[in-house]
Amino acid sequence: MTVTDVRPNPTVAKFVDNIRVLTYLSAAICIASSVVFAVLVGDCWSWPLFVWGLASGPLWIAATYGVYRFAGRQVLGATPPPSRFQALYPAWSAMGIPFGVFSASIGSPAPDLGLTVYAFFATILPLAFVPRLRRRQAAHSKASSCPFQGACGSACVHQGEGCP
Repeated sequence: MTVTDVRPNPTVAKFVDNIRVLTYLSAAICIASSVVFAVLVGDCWSWPLFVWGLASGPLWIAATYGVYRFAGRQVLGATPPPSRFQALYPAWSAMGIPFGVFSASIGSPAPDLGLTVYAFFATILPLAFVPRLRRRQAAHSKASSCPFQGACGSACVHQGEGCP
């Protein structure tokens, strides 16, 4: 990753705008299909398993956001700009609902446990790359320029680091 990677990219912004509808539709279909599964196949209901799945989605997104902010500060030396995928966070956090419904309807913690383990590793493993990214960033950065190469615009708070 280089400092130029954090500049706003109109192509990526358009992609995120285009995929937002698809992501929200996919989340809605997953939730609806899990409810249909619970009605047709489920033979019991467990509120604790449902709440576990329900809570795991937002907790995963909160942890992902925290890791993004932490890694950004470690690698770039300043608070990173907002993630370009923040518009998708609500749909991604809703993905805990189908896992909770599946677990609750079959009375098994396996789906919730699978999501929790996956979320844990998907959140923690990227931190292993922070030292390497930090070294690469240090090799490419210039002390006289903003680490975000103007991505902050007129609202830059990195005064003294080459920002306007």
